Amino acid sequence: MKSHFSLILLSTLQCNADCAYCFEDKTPDRLTLDRLGEMIRKVLDYMVEKSLASLTIYWQGGEAMLLPPSWYEQAEELIQREAEARGKQVFHSLQSNMLAYSSRWNKVIAEMFGNSVGTSLDYPNLHRKLLGQGPESYNEIWGRRVREARAAGIDVQVIAVPNQATLEIGAERFYTHFVDELGINDFQVNTPFPGGEATAAKKELPVAEVEKLSRFFVDLAMSGWSAATSGACGSAHSMPYSNNSVTNRRRCPASGARTAPIPSYRLMPAAMWRNAIAG
Repeated sequence: MKSHFSLILLSTLQCNADCAYCFEDKTPDRLTLDRLGEMIRKVLDYMVEKSLASLTIYWQGGEAMLLPPSWYEQAEELIQREAEARGKQVFHSLQSNMLAYSSRWNKVIAEMFGNSVGTSLDYPNLHRKLLGQGPESYNEIWGRRVREARAAGIDVQVIAVPNQATLEIGAERFYTHFVDELGINDFQVNTPFPGGEATAAKKELPVAEVEKLSRFFVDLAMSGWSAATSGACGSAHSMPYSNNSVTNRRRCPASGARTAPIPSYRLMPAAMWRNAIAG
């Protein structure tokens, strides 16, 4: 029997990036705390009616970090108060492009989001950009912010969408970039899907390259398996499970005592779903 409910909330439709294949309508709209309260009470009342024990809220945008950390602290307090009144548990997950990240986010990420944040970067990056700039400047800022977050102890999880250049460089180079160069031990690969209004960038996505995409995913799994069996501590074991993730741990031979996280990845269909939007 289902006992959990998942909800995506867009805290704002504003964004500080200009990604060529974005499907969102970017507006100045922000979710107010009053509107949030109305929605949460309706969701929690529905959970009471259906005997659902817990809720996970996936906070997205726009760009979620364009609202200040204090807004999320107030939001969590409001949600927790309403949940406790109904005997429900609520968990939170944050998705951000990380461009606006700074140390002032560390407290709320630790306390509200389990010291974890999800972000996105394709490799090679062709379509994620800052307004009026190219992918290189986006890569530079994103990489700096991710390194700062990881240095603060935050678990950074990455979503990537394959493009034509991804298929050209191959799975091994793709895997090496995320795992060995960036130190990411949890990443998700979304199958490309050109949602929203048609653009040149969306037309270039390798949607019809079924054979090449399939080979890329198989090779990606094999890259992880090869790394995991090479004997290097902390190397990765990745297998392509649709809509699931498998994170393995194994002992480091050097110490015989510590366990090292073995990076995993998930393959996800790119169907986009929304339970609620900011307005």
